[in-house]
Amino acid sequence: MRINEIAQLNPFKGSVLQDVVYHATNETFDKFLRAAHGIYISQYSDYAELHYGKVIPLYVNVSNMFEPGSDALELDWVYDRDYDKVAMWLKKLNRQGYDAVRMYGDGDSIILIGSVDIVHADTRSEM
Repeated sequence: MRINEIAQLNPFKGSVLQDVVYHATNETFDKFLRAAHGIYISQYSDYAELHYGKVIPLYVNVSNMFEPGSDALELDWVYDRDYDKVAMWLKKLNRQGYDAVRMYGDGDSIILIGSVDIVHADTRSEM
């Protein structure tokens, strides 16, 4: 599939993430709970599946992505699951207008912040 065909499928035309992204979970649910420590997604389905099992394909409406660049190496604590520290950091970024963070390395994870619009890529239902 060509890039402009993918973009035509995404219902969020203004999103900086036009391709399908993936969330993996061991849970069954129809809607995401908006946790203070964010919603973790990946642009790679195999990476998501490796970590948590069942993979859900999604389209997300991200308008302002924080990309830490070389500072990402100093953010290893995000993956240590210190959810209180992560929640405080994400709250600060959200106040600055960011609605997602790209974490380089470790599968290039993306953390969704706040009330990002999410739809299931196959069913087009809101999540």
